[in-house]
Amino acid sequence: MIVVTGGSGLLGKAILREIKGSKGACRNCEIFLDLRDLDSIKVVMDRVRPEVVIHAGALSNADYCETNREEAYLVNYRASRVLAREAKRLGAFLVFISSDYVFDGEKGGYVEDDPPNPVNYYGLTKLAAERAIGEEGGHYAILRTSVIYGPWEARLKENFALWIIRNLKEGRGIRLVVDQISSPTLNLNLARMVRETVERRIEGVFHVAGDEAVSRYEFGIRLAETMGLDTSLITQSLTSQMNWVARRPKNSSLNVDSVKALFRERSLRLSEALRELRSELSSKIVINIS
Repeated sequence: MIVVTGGSGLLGKAILREIKGSKGACRNCEIFLDLRDLDSIKVVMDRVRPEVVIHAGALSNADYCETNREEAYLVNYRASRVLAREAKRLGAFLVFISSDYVFDGEKGGYVEDDPPNPVNYYGLTKLAAERAIGEEGGHYAILRTSVIYGPWEARLKENFALWIIRNLKEGRGIRLVVDQISSPTLNLNLARMVRETVERRIEGVFHVAGDEAVSRYEFGIRLAETMGLDTSLITQSLTSQMNWVARRPKNSSLNVDSVKALFRERSLRLSEALRELRSELSSKIVINIS
Protein backbone atom coordinates (compact mmCIF):
# COMPACT_ATOMS: atom_id res chain seq x y z
CA MET A 1 0.00 0.00 0.00
CA ILE A 2 1.08 3.57 -0.72
CA VAL A 3 0.08 6.06 1.98
CA VAL A 4 0.02 9.82 1.34
CA THR A 5 0.05 12.10 4.38
CA GLY A 6 -1.65 15.42 3.78
CA GLY A 7 -3.95 13.69 1.33
CA SER A 8 -6.50 16.52 1.41
CA GLY A 9 -3.91 19.17 0.54
CA LEU A 10 -2.99 20.80 -2.73
CA LEU A 11 -0.20 18.34 -3.47
CA GLY A 12 -1.71 15.36 -1.67
CA LYS A 13 -4.83 15.42 -3.85
CA ALA A 14 -2.69 15.50 -6.98
CA ILE A 15 -0.59 12.56 -5.80
CA LEU A 16 -3.69 10.51 -4.97
CA ARG A 17 -5.03 11.20 -8.46
CA GLU A 18 -1.72 10.35 -10.10
CA ILE A 19 -0.87 7.16 -8.16
CA LYS A 20 -3.76 4.76 -8.55
CA GLY A 21 -4.61 2.81 -5.42
CA SER A 22 -2.78 5.16 -3.06
CA LYS A 23 -4.57 6.10 0.16
CA GLY A 24 -4.72 9.51 1.79
CA ALA A 25 -3.82 9.79 5.47
CA CYS A 26 -4.94 12.93 7.29
CA ARG A 27 -7.70 14.14 9.57
CA ASN A 28 -10.20 14.24 6.65
CA CYS A 29 -8.82 11.27 4.70
CA GLU A 30 -9.68 7.63 4.14
CA ILE A 31 -7.02 6.76 6.70
CA PHE A 32 -7.40 8.97 9.76
CA LEU A 33 -4.03 10.40 10.79
CA ASP A 34 -3.31 13.38 13.01
CA LEU A 35 0.30 14.47 12.73
CA ARG A 36 -0.09 16.28 16.05
CA ASP A 37 -0.57 12.92 17.80
CA LEU A 38 2.76 11.12 17.60
CA ASP A 39 1.48 7.94 19.25
CA SER A 40 -1.30 7.66 16.68
CA ILE A 41 1.27 7.75 13.87
CA LYS A 42 2.83 4.55 15.21
CA VAL A 43 -0.59 2.92 15.61
CA VAL A 44 -1.64 3.79 12.05
CA MET A 45 1.66 2.65 10.56
CA ASP A 46 1.41 -0.66 12.41
CA ARG A 47 -2.16 -1.17 11.26
CA VAL A 48 -1.67 -0.17 7.62
CA ARG A 49 1.92 -1.44 7.17
CA PRO A 50 2.56 0.54 3.96
CA GLU A 51 5.22 -0.30 1.40
CA VAL A 52 5.60 3.42 0.57
CA VAL A 53 4.95 6.54 2.64
CA ILE A 54 4.71 9.85 0.77
CA HIS A 55 4.96 12.49 3.46
CA ALA A 56 3.30 15.57 1.97
CA GLY A 57 1.55 16.68 5.15
CA ALA A 58 2.88 19.82 6.83
CA LEU A 59 2.11 23.25 8.20
CA SER A 60 3.43 25.28 5.29
CA ASN A 61 2.12 28.78 5.98
CA ALA A 62 5.30 30.61 6.95
CA ASP A 63 3.52 33.30 8.97
CA TYR A 64 1.46 30.73 10.87
CA CYS A 65 4.60 28.73 11.69
CA GLU A 66 6.37 31.87 12.89
CA THR A 67 3.65 32.62 15.44
CA ASN A 68 2.76 29.00 16.34
CA ARG A 69 6.22 27.55 16.79
CA GLU A 70 5.37 24.66 19.09
CA GLU A 71 2.73 23.35 16.70
CA ALA A 72 5.02 23.83 13.68
CA TYR A 73 7.85 22.00 15.47
CA LEU A 74 5.51 19.14 16.36
CA VAL A 75 3.91 18.71 12.93
CA ASN A 76 6.81 19.53 10.62
CA TYR A 77 9.73 18.07 12.55
CA ARG A 78 8.70 15.63 15.28
CA ALA A 79 6.01 13.88 13.23
CA SER A 80 8.43 13.57 10.31
CA ARG A 81 11.02 11.90 12.55
CA VAL A 82 8.45 9.42 13.84
CA LEU A 83 7.30 8.64 10.29
CA ALA A 84 10.90 8.10 9.19
CA ARG A 85 11.56 5.79 12.13
CA GLU A 86 8.39 3.79 11.49
CA ALA A 87 9.05 3.58 7.75
CA LYS A 88 12.50 2.18 8.40
CA ARG A 89 11.13 -0.32 10.93
CA LEU A 90 8.55 -1.56 8.41
CA GLY A 91 10.95 -1.50 5.46
CA ALA A 92 8.87 1.14 3.69
CA PHE A 93 10.23 3.62 1.15
CA LEU A 94 9.76 7.20 2.38
CA VAL A 95 9.31 10.22 0.10
CA PHE A 96 9.50 13.49 2.02
CA ILE A 97 8.30 16.75 0.46
CA SER A 98 10.59 19.55 1.59
CA SER A 99 10.94 23.20 0.63
CA ASP A 100 13.08 25.85 -0.99
CA TYR A 101 12.72 27.71 2.31
CA VAL A 102 15.59 25.66 3.74
CA PHE A 103 17.79 28.23 1.91
CA ASP A 104 18.40 31.85 2.84
CA GLY A 105 17.73 33.24 -0.63
CA GLU A 106 20.96 35.19 -0.92
CA LYS A 107 22.02 33.65 -4.25
CA GLY A 108 19.19 31.66 -5.89
CA GLY A 109 19.54 28.79 -8.33
CA TYR A 110 20.29 26.45 -5.46
CA VAL A 111 21.67 22.98 -6.17
CA GLU A 112 21.19 20.03 -3.86
CA ASP A 113 24.63 20.34 -2.24
CA ASP A 114 24.33 24.04 -1.36
CA PRO A 115 24.41 24.60 2.42
CA PRO A 116 20.94 25.27 3.87
CA ASN A 117 20.42 28.36 6.01
CA PRO A 118 16.72 29.06 6.70
CA VAL A 119 15.61 32.60 7.51
CA ASN A 120 12.22 31.72 9.05
CA TYR A 121 10.82 29.12 11.42
CA TYR A 122 8.99 27.16 8.73
CA GLY A 123 12.28 26.65 6.88
CA LEU A 124 13.98 25.63 10.12
CA THR A 125 11.39 22.93 10.78
CA LYS A 126 11.67 21.54 7.24
CA LEU A 127 15.46 21.44 7.47
CA ALA A 128 15.24 19.74 10.87
CA ALA A 129 12.90 17.14 9.33
CA GLU A 130 15.32 16.52 6.44
CA ARG A 131 18.14 15.90 8.90
CA ALA A 132 15.99 13.65 11.07
CA ILE A 133 15.09 11.51 8.06
CA GLY A 134 18.76 11.17 7.20
CA GLU A 135 19.62 10.25 10.79
CA GLU A 136 16.89 7.62 11.03
CA GLY A 137 18.20 5.98 7.85
CA GLY A 138 16.27 3.51 5.75
CA HIS A 139 15.30 4.05 2.13
CA TYR A 140 14.13 7.57 1.38
CA ALA A 141 13.97 10.46 -1.06
CA ILE A 142 13.81 14.12 -0.05
CA LEU A 143 12.17 16.27 -2.73
CA ARG A 144 12.55 20.02 -2.27
CA THR A 145 9.99 22.10 -4.11
CA SER A 146 8.81 25.70 -4.38
CA VAL A 147 5.49 27.62 -4.34
CA ILE A 148 3.09 24.81 -5.22
CA TYR A 149 -0.03 25.89 -7.13
CA GLY A 150 -2.74 24.01 -8.98
CA PRO A 151 -6.33 23.83 -10.24
CA TRP A 152 -8.03 23.38 -6.87
CA GLU A 153 -7.98 25.07 -3.49
CA ALA A 154 -5.44 24.20 -0.84
CA ARG A 155 -6.90 23.14 2.48
CA LEU A 156 -4.86 25.14 4.99
CA LYS A 157 -2.98 27.58 2.76
CA GLU A 158 -3.98 29.97 -0.01
CA ASN A 159 -3.43 28.58 -3.52
CA PHE A 160 -1.47 31.50 -4.97
CA ALA A 161 -2.59 30.97 -8.57
CA LEU A 162 -6.29 30.65 -7.76
CA TRP A 163 -6.11 33.68 -5.47
CA ILE A 164 -4.77 35.72 -8.38
CA ILE A 165 -7.37 34.39 -10.82
CA ARG A 166 -10.27 34.96 -8.42
CA ASN A 167 -9.30 38.55 -7.67
CA LEU A 168 -8.72 39.48 -11.31
CA LYS A 169 -11.99 37.87 -12.44
CA GLU A 170 -13.82 39.95 -9.82
CA GLY A 171 -12.07 43.12 -10.97
CA ARG A 172 -10.04 43.62 -7.82
CA GLY A 173 -6.52 44.99 -8.00
CA ILE A 174 -3.72 43.04 -6.36
CA ARG A 175 -0.14 43.82 -5.35
CA LEU A 176 2.61 41.29 -6.06
CA VAL A 177 6.23 41.58 -4.98
CA VAL A 178 9.00 41.96 -7.52
CA ASP A 179 11.86 41.21 -5.12
CA GLN A 180 10.97 37.64 -4.10
CA ILE A 181 12.12 35.03 -6.62
CA SER A 182 11.13 31.35 -6.57
CA SER A 183 10.48 28.37 -8.86
CA PRO A 184 6.66 28.05 -8.95
CA THR A 185 5.63 24.42 -9.26
CA LEU A 186 2.43 23.01 -10.73
CA ASN A 187 1.09 20.37 -8.34
CA LEU A 188 0.23 17.99 -11.20
CA ASN A 189 3.77 18.09 -12.59
CA LEU A 190 5.20 17.54 -9.11
CA ALA A 191 2.81 14.65 -8.46
CA ARG A 192 3.98 12.89 -11.62
CA MET A 193 7.58 13.25 -10.47
CA VAL A 194 6.65 11.88 -7.06
CA ARG A 195 5.06 8.91 -8.83
CA GLU A 196 8.26 8.30 -10.78
CA THR A 197 10.31 8.55 -7.57
CA VAL A 198 8.15 5.83 -6.06
CA GLU A 199 8.04 3.58 -9.13
CA ARG A 200 11.81 3.68 -9.61
CA ARG A 201 12.67 3.91 -5.90
CA ILE A 202 14.93 6.90 -6.57
CA GLU A 203 16.83 7.70 -3.38
CA GLY A 204 18.58 10.89 -2.34
CA VAL A 205 17.93 14.63 -2.13
CA PHE A 206 16.52 16.32 -5.25
CA HIS A 207 15.18 19.70 -6.29
CA VAL A 208 11.84 19.02 -7.92
CA ALA A 209 10.28 22.31 -8.95
CA GLY A 210 9.26 24.41 -11.92
CA ASP A 211 12.07 24.93 -14.42
CA GLU A 212 12.02 28.72 -14.30
CA ALA A 213 12.88 31.35 -11.69
CA VAL A 214 10.41 34.24 -11.56
CA SER A 215 9.20 36.90 -9.14
CA ARG A 216 5.71 36.74 -7.68
CA TYR A 217 4.86 39.72 -9.89
CA GLU A 218 6.09 38.07 -13.10
CA PHE A 219 4.23 34.88 -12.21
CA GLY A 220 1.02 36.88 -11.76
CA ILE A 221 1.42 38.71 -15.06
CA ARG A 222 2.10 35.54 -17.03
CA LEU A 223 -0.76 33.72 -15.33
CA ALA A 224 -3.14 36.56 -16.16
CA GLU A 225 -2.00 36.60 -19.78
CA THR A 226 -2.50 32.83 -20.06
CA MET A 227 -6.00 33.09 -18.60
CA GLY A 228 -6.96 36.14 -20.65
CA LEU A 229 -7.34 38.36 -17.57
CA ASP A 230 -6.61 42.05 -17.09
CA THR A 231 -2.92 42.49 -16.23
CA SER A 232 -3.45 46.19 -15.44
CA LEU A 233 -5.04 45.14 -12.16
CA ILE A 234 -1.65 43.82 -10.99
CA THR A 235 0.70 46.37 -9.47
CA GLN A 236 4.28 45.94 -8.31
CA SER A 237 5.19 45.88 -4.65
CA LEU A 238 8.22 45.22 -2.46
CA THR A 239 8.54 42.64 0.27
CA SER A 240 9.17 45.46 2.76
CA GLN A 241 5.70 46.82 1.97
CA MET A 242 3.91 43.56 2.72
CA ASN A 243 2.37 42.88 6.11
CA TRP A 244 4.10 39.53 6.59
CA VAL A 245 5.23 38.16 9.93
CA ALA A 246 7.92 35.73 8.76
CA ARG A 247 10.95 36.83 6.83
CA ARG A 248 11.06 35.51 3.24
CA PRO A 249 14.18 34.51 1.30
CA LYS A 250 14.88 36.94 -1.54
CA ASN A 251 15.73 34.32 -4.16
CA SER A 252 15.05 30.72 -3.19
CA SER A 253 14.81 29.42 -6.76
CA LEU A 254 15.95 25.85 -7.26
CA ASN A 255 18.25 24.42 -9.92
CA VAL A 256 16.55 21.33 -11.37
CA ASP A 257 19.40 20.08 -13.58
CA SER A 258 19.90 16.92 -11.50
CA VAL A 259 16.27 15.94 -11.91
CA LYS A 260 16.33 16.76 -15.64
CA ALA A 261 19.27 14.40 -16.06
CA LEU A 262 17.78 11.54 -14.01
CA PHE A 263 13.99 11.66 -14.31
CA ARG A 264 11.87 10.82 -17.33
CA GLU A 265 9.18 13.27 -16.21
CA ARG A 266 10.34 16.82 -16.99
CA SER A 267 10.15 19.82 -14.71
CA LEU A 268 7.89 22.10 -16.72
CA ARG A 269 8.76 25.58 -17.90
CA LEU A 270 6.31 28.15 -16.58
CA SER A 271 4.50 28.64 -19.91
CA GLU A 272 3.92 24.87 -20.20
CA ALA A 273 2.69 24.59 -16.64
CA LEU A 274 0.30 27.53 -16.99
CA ARG A 275 -1.19 26.03 -20.16
CA GLU A 276 -1.80 22.77 -18.29
CA LEU A 277 -3.37 24.70 -15.43
CA ARG A 278 -5.67 26.51 -17.89
CA SER A 279 -6.67 23.21 -19.47
CA GLU A 280 -7.46 21.67 -16.07
CA LEU A 281 -9.53 24.68 -15.01
CA SER A 282 -11.42 24.62 -18.33
CA SER A 283 -12.22 20.93 -17.83
CA LYS A 284 -13.53 21.62 -14.35
CA ILE A 285 -15.80 24.38 -15.65
CA VAL A 286 -17.22 22.06 -18.35
CA ILE A 287 -17.83 19.32 -15.80
CA ASN A 288 -19.60 21.68 -13.41
CA ILE A 289 -21.93 22.99 -16.10
CA SER A 290 -22.90 19.61 -17.57
